[in-house]
Amino acid sequence: MLRAEGIDKKELGLKLRARREYLHLTQQEVADALSMNRVTYAQYETGRNEMAVSDLPRIAKVLQVPISYFFEEERDLAADDQAPTIQAYYDALPPDEQDELIQIARMKWEKKRRRETTHGPKSD
Repeated sequence: MLRAEGIDKKELGLKLRARREYLHLTQQEVADALSMNRVTYAQYETGRNEMAVSDLPRIAKVLQVPISYFFEEERDLAADDQAPTIQAYYDALPPDEQDELIQIARMKWEKKRRRETTHGPKSD
């Protein structure tokens, strides 16, 4: 079996997980679509198992990305029209961290509102 050489297993795993979460898929759903065991797919995501080159096209299709996605350097998310939205990031968090994020956003908004009340709206 040819291995996907030139790809760092951990980096690949991070890309797999990020894209899967962006699509709101579970590891089981991806594994089922690939006709593989969930544990095998999970090991790809954690970098514990090296995938075969022959798996890349199938995984790319399931995750709706070109194969080149796995070889690309980290991209500027602002320039990526398929970049996850704030909502996608929020949805990927566990409920307690979602609550924490809402509290942070509320504090930032209240601070901005107080500043505008005191000094007038800030112009960009």
